Amino acid sequence: DLFRACMLASMTALSRLRQTKSWYRYRGIFADCLCPGASQQRGVADAVFAEKDVGIDSFLGHHRGFMADFQRHPFDFLVRELDHGGNPVRLQEEGWLVNLQMHEIEKLEGKHIWFTLAKQERTTPEAIALLARRLGIPERTFSFCGMKDRWGVTTQRVSLPCSAASADSNCTDSWDGSLAIGDFSIEPSRARLGAHGGNHFTVVLRDLNLEDARHVEDSLSAVAHGFPNYFGMQRFGTGTGPASDMGLALLRGQHQQVVQLVLSSRARRGKTLEALQLAMSGDFAGALALTPASCWLESIVLRHLAEHPGDFEGAVLSVPRHMRLLWSRALASLIWNMVLSARIRDGMSSPMPGDLVYDKSGKPTKDGLPAVRHLAEGEESMVAASDVLLPLPGFASLMPQNVCKELMHRTIAEMGLDESDFAVPQNRQSISNAGGYRPMVCVPDAFVNHYIAYSNEHDTSEAPAEQEKVSRLVDTDLDAARNETVSPGTRILQHAHEELLPGERLALLVQFQLEKGSYATMAVR
Repeated sequence: DLFRACMLASMTALSRLRQTKSWYRYRGIFADCLCPGASQQRGVADAVFAEKDVGIDSFLGHHRGFMADFQRHPFDFLVRELDHGGNPVRLQEEGWLVNLQMHEIEKLEGKHIWFTLAKQERTTPEAIALLARRLGIPERTFSFCGMKDRWGVTTQRVSLPCSAASADSNCTDSWDGSLAIGDFSIEPSRARLGAHGGNHFTVVLRDLNLEDARHVEDSLSAVAHGFPNYFGMQRFGTGTGPASDMGLALLRGQHQQVVQLVLSSRARRGKTLEALQLAMSGDFAGALALTPASCWLESIVLRHLAEHPGDFEGAVLSVPRHMRLLWSRALASLIWNMVLSARIRDGMSSPMPGDLVYDKSGKPTKDGLPAVRHLAEGEESMVAASDVLLPLPGFASLMPQNVCKELMHRTIAEMGLDESDFAVPQNRQSISNAGGYRPMVCVPDAFVNHYIAYSNEHDTSEAPAEQEKVSRLVDTDLDAARNETVSPGTRILQHAHEELLPGERLALLVQFQLEKGSYATMAVR
């Protein structure tokens, strides 16, 4: 017990130094090694959830895989939104209202200013919030097509009404290096969520072992032919437990459990952990006083309970509806992942009679879902696995007419739920689950790769001072804003077996495009 306590204390101390995405992912595994089930004890020892917690446990192919450093640095993972022409969005010219004349903008009632936003270490909403503060306008003034993660360097288009722009505002004069904006244009309509054409990814995998070269080629061949289209870890949030846990408790009507999950999701250390302990003892007012302003969701719940002790249902309903809807959809994503895992595990990764595919001659339903149809006997040989659709549970979704339907029913039942929880347009929690369809397998487009030889003695360092000296192997859209370039001394190799010079290391660079909603992390995984 003393050994475990010391090791968990050491792990917590290390977490303060090693705040990389990969370290968060492996820390949960480390906790389970020390104390079986530790990663299931939400809010304890910074444990985080693992793939199996969100239904991911089976993969296609029998290739061995290989070891490499994935997402060690933000500039090793680039995401560029695809425009309507299928071209990756790039930041060409930085500056506020660059290319536009303010006196012309002021005459354009009803028009919208579009611009390119490049960022790192911020989610899209966080970047928008910073822009809004600098411009002195509400965050809701901005519109964008896709939500981008905090980790990596991402580039996307954003819009705001012409009436909200001001020549007196210069929101680029004091950036912290995490944002750059430019390439302004005038368009007749605003950006709409989901209206982009997908995403282009550039992924750098560092420190490959030459002995793994054959396995690298096998893996590249496998992923180029398609990978399981799981909802990735990002879909389930960044708390100590997946957002699907809240969704499950919500649909079960376990309101006190929902409150406990909300309060413990970020209670890792310091004031957040003290606030959780006070809340569990019933001192909601004291917990609210300790809760940081950044924990706005926890504050909403605690404020209601401080005024209405014991009213856990009211506390849950005080949470904004879009958050409750997010939890519910995370649960639907978990069920989808579990069904796909079961199908792969049971050897049913190929199309089968009764599977769902898009009906190209049909019309969308009144609920906004695309037209689908069932494969007839004999048709399964004429479609690819990437054509097969698995439904998300909801009141408007059709079910497959085969064993996959039973998999869905059994998965829902084993959670203590009934299909009716998803089969009504609006349940008692004011949550609407229309459902939807998602391809079982995702095949990347524009898939290319090459090997890079690089040399840097600081490449494995986590210290911020040493991070500045790390070899940069690809150009990003923040390079001009930060006055950085690809490191000298890097060279592209013809193949993995090409001889390295003394002190050189080997990296793999992979580029590909995915449809919106598919996860590059799952392709790499």
